Amino acid sequence: METKKLERIILLILVLLNLVLLFLLLRGRIEEASARRARLESLTTLLAERGITLGPDADLEQAGLPAYTVQRDLALEDQRMQGILGAHGSEDQGGGIWYYHSERAKIVMHGTGELTILPLGAWGQRKGTPYEQAARILRSAGIECWVPPDSDPEDWDQALCCCWEGAPVFNAVMEFGFSAKKLDVADGVTVFNRETARSDWTGMDAVSLLLSFAETVRREGILCSRVDGLTPGYRMRVGLSGESTLEPVWRLVTDVGEFYVSGETGSIVTLAE
Repeated sequence: METKKLERIILLILVLLNLVLLFLLLRGRIEEASARRARLESLTTLLAERGITLGPDADLEQAGLPAYTVQRDLALEDQRMQGILGAHGSEDQGGGIWYYHSERAKIVMHGTGELTILPLGAWGQRKGTPYEQAARILRSAGIECWVPPDSDPEDWDQALCCCWEGAPVFNAVMEFGFSAKKLDVADGVTVFNRETARSDWTGMDAVSLLLSFAETVRREGILCSRVDGLTPGYRMRVGLSGESTLEPVWRLVTDVGEFYVSGETGSIVTLAE
């Protein structure tokens, strides 16, 4: 009898402990949700004071991104070329320039990320929409791509952002030029392929970014009345040949055009810096 009473007591203690833990977990989530609501209310109030509204596609749940340092890895680069060219040859042209070639195409790759693809023969013939063919070429090299939502997949000139860890690198853009029947040329900039460092911090999330942008609108007198969309991504800055940094940057689509805003400082930046 004493053993059974002891088992019941232990079971009761465990049940009470689980209830306490559940209560603490629920309270934490309620507090987190309350803090989130308070931030959103502050954002809505501040934007309203600046005469700015949010479009239905402005996703405020998006998180910030860390910064990266990436390098050119020639072995990984050769694998990319294998995906595009199949069996191929390669030649070191000096100065960080490599020439890759096969019966499919000729490719020139620079140490600063510039890439040119010249199709040969039947390989460049149109298959599907221009966007589908351009994206397929990048995917064959293991490069994920992103295009703005309002892009036309039938446009003969396609500009595709290369991605890093699923986020667009806004100034690493490959431009594909098509004629009626084939791909004529692809030219632009790609992201290097090997991560060497990642920051411990992450850039601003969507709410913090918009709070900062609202202050910038007031301070600089920007006549913006609506934010239709915001996308987290990167700006690539090439320092040494074969190495670059990826800085968190947000793309804001507004009624007066596009802005790129630093995820670290909240200031408006240009992609060319």
